[in-house]
Amino acid sequence: QPQARVLYVTYSEALLHVVRRLFLDLFRARRRALPPHPPEFLTFPELYRRLAGQPAAAAPPLRYPRFAQWYRACYRLENAALAWEDIRGIIKGACRDPQHNHLSWSQYEELGRKRAPLFVNERPRLYRVFRKYVEWCAQERLHDDLDLARQATRAVAANPAWVPYEFVLCDEGQ
Repeated sequence: QPQARVLYVTYSEALLHVVRRLFLDLFRARRRALPPHPPEFLTFPELYRRLAGQPAAAAPPLRYPRFAQWYRACYRLENAALAWEDIRGIIKGACRDPQHNHLSWSQYEELGRKRAPLFVNERPRLYRVFRKYVEWCAQERLHDDLDLARQATRAVAANPAWVPYEFVLCDEGQ
């Protein structure tokens, strides 16, 4: 479908550049003109910003290295990866209610028993870390990609006809 709008999206900027280059090289190698509507190549944060109506030049989302630095400064512990994964994968990531940004303590505690039974004893501490993380992000005006994804989801829910793509290819979208 030559008129179809296609999106290629990934978390990896390096992969994005490689795939964009491969796409262009394939057309050049076959001596064909680019389609009238070539795919858009975006990272997930770029897509989230676009869907949420935010400027592309907005501050990048918080990444693990900065979180780990903050975590070690606050807690003097080396298990930042566990906290990061629990915050992103469970406390925020498992929240399916579009009106909320994260699970409540009771939802987290119950889900934690089902999802990660080996860390049940860590749940109270990890939820306290999460609360402090939220405060830190608010003070520093930081956001992570899950915050951006929620904003984008709300924007699309408010105007579902706006989404301009017929096909979306996600790479490393797990």
